[in-house]
Amino acid sequence: EVVAMDNLTSNDEQAVLGAADDADPYLAAIAEDAGGDLLVANRREFFQEADEVKAALQKVCIPDLEPRPCREACERVGVIWSQYQEQPGLLDPFMEDMVNPL
Repeated sequence: EVVAMDNLTSNDEQAVLGAADDADPYLAAIAEDAGGDLLVANRREFFQEADEVKAALQKVCIPDLEPRPCREACERVGVIWSQYQEQPGLLDPFMEDMVNPL
């Protein structure tokens, strides 16, 4: 059984497979190669929020920034970064730009 995820952006890919006979043959082969009947895969192609994260990190370095906007910016960066836990290599090309303001 393939379950569609309607709320994903074009940058995301997710497939959930069971051992159903009517599953997409390509996805079923991937599940079989993975050694199981169930496969959950999240994959991103690029770091689409790079500009947003860089701007937020520059914002939090403003010395007289009020605590609330600072906290909100930090929380947003944390949410974005957590989406890349499965593929941290996508962040690598942007790491220097993200760390330098800090």
